[in-house]
Amino acid sequence: GVIYLISKAKDHDSLKALHQADDKSASNISLDTLTALVAEKYNTFSQNIIGKSRSRPAVEARAVIALLAVDHTQHTLKEVSIYLEKEISTMSRQVTNLRDKITKFSAVQEKIERLIEEIITISPD
Repeated sequence: GVIYLISKAKDHDSLKALHQADDKSASNISLDTLTALVAEKYNTFSQNIIGKSRSRPAVEARAVIALLAVDHTQHTLKEVSIYLEKEISTMSRQVTNLRDKITKFSAVQEKIERLIEEIITISPD
């Protein structure tokens, strides 16, 4: 859970594979469903998150989607970047910044933890 979420892994893909192999909670949730879930939490719409919007809620929501997708689903950062119509370097930087915020702010950590719980309980679509 949170310790893995917060750790800054050098070799993230192999760590992710190990994490998911031994974590039955890796969700098969689609990026559409994940985006809708996060959009709801950020009081915005999926259409605002995907694409060009530079509003704070949209930018934060994208980072949350990417982090949750990479850490708790079968999706890769590359897939998420393509889905969100963003450069992979941008998404990588945003995920790194979000991991940093999670370590510094308990409110951010709690928001992410609640979303993780929802992802784990949602049935795949």
